Amino acid sequence: MPAPPGTMVNVILERIIQAFQEPRNQEKIQTQCIDPLLKYLLNRMFPYIILICIIFSIILLMSFTSVGLLMIQLYAGSKADIMAMALPMAAPMPMAMASPMPMAMASPMPIPMASPMPMAMAAPMPMASPMPIPMASPIAALAESAINHLS
Repeated sequence: MPAPPGTMVNVILERIIQAFQEPRNQEKIQTQCIDPLLKYLLNRMFPYIILICIIFSIILLMSFTSVGLLMIQLYAGSKADIMAMALPMAAPMPMAMASPMPMAMASPMPIPMASPMPMAMAAPMPMASPMPIPMASPIAALAESAINHLS
């Protein structure tokens, strides 16, 4: 009766596995093959590992910096809003004197008109002075932009 196919291969594999399981052979394989291979790979990869660590550190530093700057900007903005609300505004301008022209371009003193007209019919006031007037507060600027948007 002939031997079943693959019997010789199975016998050789079992002998190789038994040889690898002996402690003396395992030590030889580790000291002669695996350790030098790992040392070689780590020596070749070490510069890339250092480069990756440096890039990661830079990205981490940049993200912390941007978050910090964002928090400072938000804190400064909220503080300015609180300060603007706390500051008393100058006497409010009557609606009849309001101009569709931005406050920075308006004259320091309103030019009196010959006859009072409703706001919808009023023409833009001419510029009396080329020098811009600083705005009183951010809230005044917001109110002025809302008036300009409506007219």
